[in-house]
Amino acid sequence: MRDSWTISAVFPTSVIALGLLAIFLQLNVTGFYNGWDVAVIVGVFSAFFSRYLLEDVFPKFEMEESYE
Repeated sequence: MRDSWTISAVFPTSVIALGLLAIFLQLNVTGFYNGWDVAVIVGVFSAFFSRYLLEDVFPKFEMEESYE
């Protein structure tokens, strides 16, 4: 059986970073370097969130065993 519900940190990291950056830019928080510094800070924050806190916020998906 293919285990396709494994947690990957690549997909949520980029989505969280883009979403938070869009929120900051909509609120006109651009930082000192035209938004690049805010993008780096949000990217690092989302990477740490995805690595260490993702399973606490969104628990693992429990899949029922299928006997085929």
